[in-house]
Amino acid sequence: RSGELRAYLDMRDGNDGLDPNPSYNGPLDKTPNFRGIPYYQRKLNEFVVTFARCFNEGYIDINGQDIPGHADGYGIDTGSGSPTGIRFFTILDASGNPVDSAAFAGDYSQLKAKNITVSKDIMENIYNIAASDTDGQEGNIENLRALLGMRHDPHMFAEGAPEDFMKSLIATLGIDSQQAARISANQDSIIKQVENRRMSVSGVSIDEEMANLVKYQHAYNASAMVITAISQIYDTLINRLGI
Repeated sequence: RSGELRAYLDMRDGNDGLDPNPSYNGPLDKTPNFRGIPYYQRKLNEFVVTFARCFNEGYIDINGQDIPGHADGYGIDTGSGSPTGIRFFTILDASGNPVDSAAFAGDYSQLKAKNITVSKDIMENIYNIAASDTDGQEGNIENLRALLGMRHDPHMFAEGAPEDFMKSLIATLGIDSQQAARISANQDSIIKQVENRRMSVSGVSIDEEMANLVKYQHAYNASAMVITAISQIYDTLINRLGI
C-alpha cells in the first residue's frame, strides 16, 4: 500500500485513474491516480493517431474549412484523374516491415507510437508523394503546403498545434519528475528527523558518557580517600592509644 514497492507499481500501472478496460465501469478496475508509464504511452499514441489521421485523410478545421490530406492529393505518377488515395503513414507488420496503404485501409485502431511508419508505397516510390492538388501538374505543391501547414494548426489538438501538444507533454513529464524528486527529498528529511529523535532518546552520546566517566572517577577517588581516612583513625585509636 505504500513505500518504494508501491511507487514502482504506480509507475508501472499509473494511467491517471482511467479504466484499463473501457467496457468495465467498476470501481475496482481503476488504474492508479498517477501519471506513470501507461499515461505517457497513451498520450504518445493519442498524438500519433490524431496527427497521422489528419495527415493521411485530412480534416475539417474549426472554421468549417476542408483541409485535404495526403490521400486527397496527386503524385507525379498518378495520371488517372483521381487522387492517389495513398496514405503517407501506415503501420509495421508482424515482421517489422511497412505495410502499403491498401493493407492499412485506414484502420487507426492498430496504430501506435511503437509501430507507426511511412507507407510502403512511399518507401518504394517517392513519386507517390501527393504534393499536388491537381492532376498532371508536376510543379504543383499546393497539397504539400497544406500538409506542412498542419504543423502550425492550433485546432488539431486540445493543447493546440502538434508542437504545443508535445511541449505540453514534455512539460508535464518535467513537472512530474520534479515533484517526485521533491517528495523523495521530503521523505528522506522526515526519516532523518525521526532517526535523530530516536537517537536523542536511546542513542549513546560520547561527550555525555565521558563526563559521566570523569564524575564517577572523582566519586571513586573521594570514596577511597574517605575509607583511607577512616582506616587511619581506627589504626591510631586501636594501635597507638591502646583502646
